[in-house]
Amino acid sequence: MKKNKKLIYIIIAISFIAVSAIGATYAYFLASGYSNKTSTVSVTADALDEVSCTATDLSMTVTGSDMKQGSSSATGTVAKTNTGTITCTSTKHTTGATKCTMDIIYTPTNTFTKSSNNTANNLELTLSGAGTTTSGVISKPLYVEKDMSKLTTTTTIIDDLEWIFDSNDTLTYTMTSKFYNYNYNQNDLAGKTYNGTISATNITCTGNSTTTNTVTFIANGGSVSQSTKQVATGYTYGNLPTPTKSGSSFKGWSELPTGYQEVEYITFAGAQQINTGFSFNPATDSLEVAFKASRIDQNGMILGSSSGTYMWLYYYQSGNRISYYSYSTNGQVSSSGLPRDLNYHYSEYNNKKAYMDGALIADWTSSSFGSPSYTFHIGSYGGSYYFYGNIYYLRLYRNGTPMMNLIPCYNSSTSKYGFCDLLNNDTFYGNTGSGNLTGGSNVYVTKDSIVYKPGAHTLYAVW
Repeated sequence: MKKNKKLIYIIIAISFIAVSAIGATYAYFLASGYSNKTSTVSVTADALDEVSCTATDLSMTVTGSDMKQGSSSATGTVAKTNTGTITCTSTKHTTGATKCTMDIIYTPTNTFTKSSNNTANNLELTLSGAGTTTSGVISKPLYVEKDMSKLTTTTTIIDDLEWIFDSNDTLTYTMTSKFYNYNYNQNDLAGKTYNGTISATNITCTGNSTTTNTVTFIANGGSVSQSTKQVATGYTYGNLPTPTKSGSSFKGWSELPTGYQEVEYITFAGAQQINTGFSFNPATDSLEVAFKASRIDQNGMILGSSSGTYMWLYYYQSGNRISYYSYSTNGQVSSSGLPRDLNYHYSEYNNKKAYMDGALIADWTSSSFGSPSYTFHIGSYGGSYYFYGNIYYLRLYRNGTPMMNLIPCYNSSTSKYGFCDLLNNDTFYGNTGSGNLTGGSNVYVTKDSIVYKPGAHTLYAVW
């Protein structure tokens, strides 16, 4: 396939303004400086594809009566939300698939500073996003909720967002703003203005050379018009067929075989723990994990070893740490970057650096780690350090190669909740501690779900 190279440089800006007055009005605007304007780019002399993008305004006003601080939750109540969109459309004149890559950046004009009464470092003003396409696929369909107080300089909030399409398509990225109301006094936020812009930039397009794999659709007693489809690991699935079965309603597609059901999260509430069997070496290995605590009034291990000499990600009653205890020196390397709140968070560790919600919180590149001999556990440590909360996923890598992708699931043969490993024959990991794990609502594969299973695999119809 001939590659039709295109170079696109588009700035689609959404400006962000927030004004508050307790007892009067808290106004928050995410408004477009380029609203309803279109950029069109032509490619090559002998063939033409077109990509155009527009931005719509986002505004939100929260009155003093909406906030009701005296009756709001200590864990945060969303006072109001609103949305705005960046929409890109493609017009195909060439044959074959096209891949466009872009960055989305945030540039503050006036930065947001949290209330001085926010001693727990709660989220107060946030930005999140979700992307979808009409027929194509994208690599990063979610922008997890971000603390606006951490966006103090121009920041790439979504880097190398890839969009693949082989026909006319529309990419829509919806940005959602939230202001949280707490039961402490937030009056010092009154009367201030917060401005910024969100822009799509560094957009380049080429002919697509992404490796694809075959996914096979199993109708499980029904029928489906499309038996296979080509998908790419790390991208969304794109449009999926809808099977039919006499007398049954289709619930959705599952990456897990019959007998297992993916759920949104697994809930730990005490001495439950899961042994992953993976011996984590911080010198060579990396991880991604998402969690949400339900209580932080005691020690609680989210992820780490069952040995007292090695814990990784945990709440500590006298402070918060991401910690590693070195075997070679019997020393400790720690960080206080774990937020002590009950909000959703995601953490990454890679190349001896730890990140929380995308922000660097610890750099241990100068540290000499030992060679751990204890395996990673999720949840409780050794009869204490009980974690109370939800785990949404855990992904483990060695030298950049995916080793385990653990997703929350329900095992119908044992009637137990645990984690299924998408990379290793859907192996089920259940509770090895006391008590029982519980889980969230059922989750199904949609066109906007990311393909995590490598190579050729199967989607199963659930009725």
